[in-house]
Amino acid sequence: MTEQQPPVDNRRFAFLGELLVEQGVIEQEQLDVAIQEQKRRREVLGKILIDSGFCTENDIASTLAGQLSLEFVSIDEQDVDRICGKTLGDEFLRQHLVLPLKSKSDLVRLAVVDPFDVETSTVVETRLGRPVEVLVATQSDILNGIDSILDDTSHVDEMLKGIDGSQGRTDNILDKVSAEELVEKIAREAGRKGATDIHLEPETHVMRVRYRLDGVLIDGPMINLELAPAVIARIKVMSNLNLSEHRLPQDGRARIHLDGSPMDWRVSVLPTVLGENVVIRVLDGKTVMMDPRELGLAEQNHTWLMELSQRPHGILLVTGPTGSGKSTTLYSLLRTIDGLRKKIITVEDPVEYRIPLVRQVQTHSEIGLTFATALRSILRQDPDVVLIGEIRDRETAEIAVRAALTGHLVFSTLHTNSALGAIPRLIDMGIDPFLLKSSLIGVLAQRLIRRVCKHCHTEYTATTDELAQLSENVVPNDLILKRALGCSKCRGTGYSGRSGIHELLVVDDRLKACSFGGDAPEALAKAAALGGFRTLRDDGLDRAILGETTLEEITRVTGSR
Repeated sequence: MTEQQPPVDNRRFAFLGELLVEQGVIEQEQLDVAIQEQKRRREVLGKILIDSGFCTENDIASTLAGQLSLEFVSIDEQDVDRICGKTLGDEFLRQHLVLPLKSKSDLVRLAVVDPFDVETSTVVETRLGRPVEVLVATQSDILNGIDSILDDTSHVDEMLKGIDGSQGRTDNILDKVSAEELVEKIAREAGRKGATDIHLEPETHVMRVRYRLDGVLIDGPMINLELAPAVIARIKVMSNLNLSEHRLPQDGRARIHLDGSPMDWRVSVLPTVLGENVVIRVLDGKTVMMDPRELGLAEQNHTWLMELSQRPHGILLVTGPTGSGKSTTLYSLLRTIDGLRKKIITVEDPVEYRIPLVRQVQTHSEIGLTFATALRSILRQDPDVVLIGEIRDRETAEIAVRAALTGHLVFSTLHTNSALGAIPRLIDMGIDPFLLKSSLIGVLAQRLIRRVCKHCHTEYTATTDELAQLSENVVPNDLILKRALGCSKCRGTGYSGRSGIHELLVVDDRLKACSFGGDAPEALAKAAALGGFRTLRDDGLDRAILGETTLEEITRVTGSR
């Protein structure tokens, strides 16, 4: 897994920063900071701007495309011209970061990262014997497309077939494939699929690999148990874990490089009776760069959330179960705050993503550095914005309230099933209702729903029972809904990708008129509804009406009512 040097020539992008400033993508101060960092790191300016959180790959690619009057494209696997891709070869595609796309004409639609590299386009024309139309795409999209072309012919895939435990192989295979190659294969497949987690699970005769995709585990390869210790040892070495410890759980972090792009892992090793079980959380740095508009918020909720996140003080909470995207939402909100003019400090367990211009604190409970102890010191650091990874106990909650009352904007998460449930939860922790009313400004509850597959779904007219479920929405009697079917593109699930559904509770004057400590939940819900509050299920049903998902998926996530 050697890191490939960025192939894009800095000189070709000498005007990139000025162009981004001119288009309003970044500010001049941000460009100045990036240029100073570029002198220190000696890397491409575009990469510095992305790593610093000032813009995204999409921002740079679309700006370049617009300036040169070229088309900017987002690449789906089905768009890739596999025949032309295999003709050009894996090494050529990766070296020049280009990818041929399907075309209805004789033209070769060539997606590129560097639209100024005319020489490469000329080589492609010569090799394929067809004229080339240049399009602009992001490096991530192009690399994912290259992986999809060559995944079925990868030499590592052939090795996996030879060591697949389901085929009953029992001969010595350690001399046929290295653990490093296997780990690379597993990582590449996770990246190509967009998996959030990788599970390596020992069984009696094999080690099973599974990927979590769209919240559901799907099968990967099964590896002969003879190779399992070497694979786990390789992951331990990458994660700086104790190789000789097999009896106690261990946690670590790792970073690998595939085609020059980093992939961060959070690794958990758990001893079981059949051997060590490994679960790897794939940390997608793009979530740090996500714009709040990409979270799937309804227009009114987005407007309210942006207003709350720009207030000078108060507590803004995000609630939901594990894996519902709470951290992604908080990081996207931090991105809207000017880190050059405001001091932002976070305390997290663990720190999963490094955020430029943000001071991040990792808790270490074994030495006494808890959320509460860290927060006491953080408030002496003159912060404007404080992010608390999670409010878990009374002490942390009390410090958060105190911080909000003394002029700080506090972001945090809380484990409750609904936005309204955050109020009694904090009171149960021991927070005085009057102080809570004075400090809490909003609560966002969220879940992740699967989007219906665009390749295989079918449409139908809603039944009488389904119309009854939508009785609170204004819909026609001949409403058209979508039903999930299943195809090779979505691995037979009928769904592909996920989006958020939300309910946003704004603590306005109507809600403050209620007694947080005494009024029944029904009174709080009624006051919230008068202010425009809509539940998770309401938001989910809107998505089904729009055709983004199915009624079955909304019921699975939110319940029947």
